[in-house]
Amino acid sequence: MLGRIPGGPSTDRCPRERQRDAILDCIARLPQHDPTTGETKNPGPTSRSHCRRIVAVARSGSPDLQPGIDIELADPRRDWAGILAAYGVRAAAIAPARLGAAIWSFGEACYKATGKVPAPVLLDHAATCIQAQGDRGTLVRWPGPRPLLAYGRAVPGEPGFMMFVVVIKADCTAPDFAFDIDLSIDAGLVAPEGTDAPSIRVSSAGWNR
Repeated sequence: MLGRIPGGPSTDRCPRERQRDAILDCIARLPQHDPTTGETKNPGPTSRSHCRRIVAVARSGSPDLQPGIDIELADPRRDWAGILAAYGVRAAAIAPARLGAAIWSFGEACYKATGKVPAPVLLDHAATCIQAQGDRGTLVRWPGPRPLLAYGRAVPGEPGFMMFVVVIKADCTAPDFAFDIDLSIDAGLVAPEGTDAPSIRVSSAGWNR
């Protein structure tokens, strides 16, 4: 779930206290029942992120599945090439703001899901996927003992922000993963408690099972 904190443009800086309160509000608004069966969900691990006035929360429906979520502002004033080069990313030399923010968002989400800084080869692989698929929806698969699945895109309604959700699953070739995640992004709006200001919501179909 994503939310926008009212009171100014989404790219404005915001006090940490307001970001924290908005994240807690998003957590309280997460679905408590399975949309298919109507049964009460057993909350799994959560992941949180905030950037300026945009906040994000991902929650897993499985106790052994740790999600990772991250959002980044594609600020053209940041030295994305230098930032990524420090992590050994070969794509750093050709990283404009949107690509740089997307790669960084992927790396941060990976760290939250795995507890480890992703290797440069994985970040380069993500960069290749992002460049090939575009920021309307990028699926990243990474095989291995702990296969990784990731989905990233521009934040709906806030094209200056990039987001990625990462999970470790038993089958990283699942053909329905990208489809499920795309379905989970909807046009529903959620405002922080007590306000009518526009906000953004991402539901949890694909990665919250």
